[in-house]
Amino acid sequence: MAWVTGVSRLFGLVRSQFMAGLLGATGIGDAFNIAFRFPNLLRRLFAEGAMSSGFVPVFTRLVEKEGPQSAQRFFSRIFALLATILVVLTILVIAIAPWIIDFYYAGQAGGSPEERRLAILLFRLMFPYLLFVSLAAILQGVLNTHHEFSIPAAAPIFFNVFVIGSALAYLAFYRGQLTQARAVFLAVGVVLGGVAQLGVQVPWLMRHGYRLGFDFHWKDPQVARFLTLVLPTIFSAGVYQLNAMLVDPLAVAVGEGALSAIQYSIRLQEFPLGMVVVSLATVSLPVFSRHVATGDREALHHEIRRTLALTSLTMLPVMLFSFFFAREIIRLVYGMGAFDARAVALTGACFSFHIASIWFIGFSRVLTNVFFANQDTRSPLWVSLAGLVSNVGFAVLLTRVLPWGVAGIAMAGGLSALAMAVLYAILLARRGHPFVNGAFLLLHFKVLAALLAPAAALWAIRSQVPGVLEAWAFPQRFPPFWAGKLRDGLLIGFATLALFVSYGGALLLLRVREVGDLWAKARGKIPGLALLGRARKDTFRP
Repeated sequence: MAWVTGVSRLFGLVRSQFMAGLLGATGIGDAFNIAFRFPNLLRRLFAEGAMSSGFVPVFTRLVEKEGPQSAQRFFSRIFALLATILVVLTILVIAIAPWIIDFYYAGQAGGSPEERRLAILLFRLMFPYLLFVSLAAILQGVLNTHHEFSIPAAAPIFFNVFVIGSALAYLAFYRGQLTQARAVFLAVGVVLGGVAQLGVQVPWLMRHGYRLGFDFHWKDPQVARFLTLVLPTIFSAGVYQLNAMLVDPLAVAVGEGALSAIQYSIRLQEFPLGMVVVSLATVSLPVFSRHVATGDREALHHEIRRTLALTSLTMLPVMLFSFFFAREIIRLVYGMGAFDARAVALTGACFSFHIASIWFIGFSRVLTNVFFANQDTRSPLWVSLAGLVSNVGFAVLLTRVLPWGVAGIAMAGGLSALAMAVLYAILLARRGHPFVNGAFLLLHFKVLAALLAPAAALWAIRSQVPGVLEAWAFPQRFPPFWAGKLRDGLLIGFATLALFVSYGGALLLLRVREVGDLWAKARGKIPGLALLGRARKDTFRP
């Protein structure tokens, strides 16, 4: 599954390249990001949050205890309920779009009337994306319950293909001229991509014996149980959306291109998160839920430690690598068209802080699943409220009181992620789920020790290799654009090879046994679920 997710993230990076090249860190880019930000944030409320906390645990229990007919009825009723809510919401939000856009632009003196009008148009075009991607998440929940992880993980590839296709269509029609129409083409691609993300999962749903249908009999104990579980999550996710809504105007107020730079940085941050953390979190929820259902607390704690260990093994070296080569990564991925040197500088200022938070975000996503598996959705709500207060407070402090600008927004998000991870760990320990033991701490000590070798190697490459590449006189051998891409690509390639060799060798020398899980996963010999079940069972025993 992780490889499929990785391919999806690669397509996502290509999509981001086209979007960055067309939009850049400009006022038009800000208008597009404001318009897409709102439905994309609500996607996490209606799609990811609802499926994780409410649908999957109830649906899993019905499949295992009551059979396929009960599961089909529950699926059809939740599908109809969510579709009805989202259609009504879409009509309402499209009607009040001007007021929503004005809220985002309230703190910016430089936003032109043309940009505001464009943002309203784009908002109305893209908001239906929320309907299709949320319904696709229900299908993903059904397939995941039946251990079908690869197809749902591949569905976003089709979304990316449609957005990339819309960018190519614009370039073909307008022959490279940068007009406001480029944002409209991308918006149409977003909606078509959402439709494709839903449609591609339907054949696999039918293969497992389910059919798409609308059942409006909502006076059902299982639907009531779903609502009981999901409503606190909606409030929790609503806190997250409120968090973003309060912080985004601060980013817009920083100046033209600031919000776009934050979004470009977040997309880079999401690549390692999506390739590893999302895969582990998706696979771990059914595993945690089964251990909770059987009452096997020891096995549950063991799986928590193993999943967190794999998160640390992968996220920490990514953080180290990105600290050394952030600017080269940004230039290589985004550096084309409208994405100029100013855009690189703005995005780099955000990326250093965004990448520093991926470890905490990874821990939080895994630990949240422990609460969801226990059908406790209230605790994540309180943690999210704490994250809201800390994020907004730090953002105001670092942009309005201290002159950190756009970097202050990113730093506030990192500090908030740290606070949330600590709160989750404390709450779980108090409720009888202590996941930290001697073996867990020893593993992290070994990982930190193993990072000394790649740190030295990356520092040497950072210090010496750029001069060598400049001596090869790339500007004289290639056109300037390709010379820069080749220089950055070779530098990142050398550094990546050095990271793999030095880090992998250090882990083997320190006898970190979880490396076997990662190697087996990388070779594609075990599915994602086996990743959580194949490691030696005494790895984290005290």
